[in-house]
Amino acid sequence: MKIRIVRVIAFLLHLFKGIHDSGTPTAHWKADNTAVWPDEKQMEVARKQNLDYPLLVYNLNKNKKVAHYQNTTQGIKPCSGEEAYERYSKIAGVQLLRRGAYPVYGGKPLGILMGSANNMLFDNWSKFILVYYPQRRNLLAMIEGKEFMSGQYHRDAGLERVAIFMGNKKEN
Repeated sequence: MKIRIVRVIAFLLHLFKGIHDSGTPTAHWKADNTAVWPDEKQMEVARKQNLDYPLLVYNLNKNKKVAHYQNTTQGIKPCSGEEAYERYSKIAGVQLLRRGAYPVYGGKPLGILMGSANNMLFDNWSKFILVYYPQRRNLLAMIEGKEFMSGQYHRDAGLERVAIFMGNKKEN
């Protein structure tokens, strides 16, 4: 039921205050922290995909125990990595919804059912989130946009590392 409500909110926000991304995002992407952000080559690969197709993004996040803010500590209360990521999520969530994108599901991973101990998925992750984007360009335009970048330092402060998987959404 929550997902349906979020979908309706995303639809209405996109309809009335939406951002309608077009073209190919061309910002010069440069991430200082590639443990939690894509590097230039990964962004280049993402831009070469069909940007009109819907997209599902599966995020695995590993929080820091204590958030570590660099160069932006003024006025920020010390907090856990989880709390810092929640600060980022509030900013990112609005940008998602304005594009008609929304989180489909999320939670705490319990463990991996099958796979060897050297599998990167075997590690203890803090949270997983599955996000739907109406178009692939929405993800690229969002993470390269000014509004989204205003919360980037919370993500950098709160996360130790991430693994992000992009996949096709099969249309019915």
